[in-house]
Amino acid sequence: MLLEIGCPCALLLGYAYAEDGALRQVGLALQHPPTHLFAQAAATLSVTGARADVAYAAATRYQQAAGLPAAGDVEVELATPALMGLGSEALLSLCTVYGLAWAAGRATDAPALAAALELAPEHALALWAYAQGGALVVEPPAGPGQFVRPLRRHALAHADRAAAWAVVLYLPGLLNDAPLTLEAERAAALHAAAPRLSAETGRLLDTDLWPALKRDDLAAFGRALLALHALNAALLPPLPTTAGDDEVLALMAASGAAAWGRALTGHGLFAFVRGAQAAAELRAALTARLALGAGRVLVTIADTDGAREAPRDQRPILT
Repeated sequence: MLLEIGCPCALLLGYAYAEDGALRQVGLALQHPPTHLFAQAAATLSVTGARADVAYAAATRYQQAAGLPAAGDVEVELATPALMGLGSEALLSLCTVYGLAWAAGRATDAPALAAALELAPEHALALWAYAQGGALVVEPPAGPGQFVRPLRRHALAHADRAAAWAVVLYLPGLLNDAPLTLEAERAAALHAAAPRLSAETGRLLDTDLWPALKRDDLAAFGRALLALHALNAALLPPLPTTAGDDEVLALMAASGAAAWGRALTGHGLFAFVRGAQAAAELRAALTARLALGAGRVLVTIADTDGAREAPRDQRPILT
């Protein structure tokens, strides 16, 4: 018996100050690019596949914290790309230890697993994107492992594809020697700098961005997001850009997107548009302008469920 596990990625839209002076993270779980793996019991610990080093480190950290032997087999089929600002490391770690906890007959509560992993406070959004999905407002904890349930959640689900909010992502190709610590370092730096944000961020979240999200007003949401994103981005040193990045952002802006920009903690670029047709047209325009091997362009929507798992008698044949 083995367990198949899949989970969304997470796009941090920014930090904001609440009326009580506490910090909030606001962000969105996205269906793609996902993490997908298989886990089962085994006499020794074996971790293979995409980003196996990250999954192995998470496995050993969890098993030591839980007092378990180094045992279990994990095969990572897909991992959210590193360095793109989509929560790859935290989400892969959570999927990995969920599978190992299941194989060992231990509790699989996501916050408890995050505590065993000693996930840092800046990963609060990733945890709840894993556990619940949707658009989220979460309060980062005071220390590792003290995560509390989201303050706000909205499914952002649309039955009509023509009305759905879509996110067009550009994930640039990076050099093989790109530092794999970049995303974690930027997430930690943004979290540390967030107390310097002005109270304007709280007003943007409470009176503009979240109400627009709830009433399905993408244009108003986009205006608020552009303002919130700019205030957050100003806290970090800018990442090196290429002519390709600048062209992608210009095309996103000219396409009629409601909001666009670079992920706060990585190299990925995003644009919010309404409807499958608009998303497909922007994807096609970007793909046509990019050089071969310059990166990937994909279209995704909000994930409304969080992680999914299914016991299997044997591994299914994926097509």
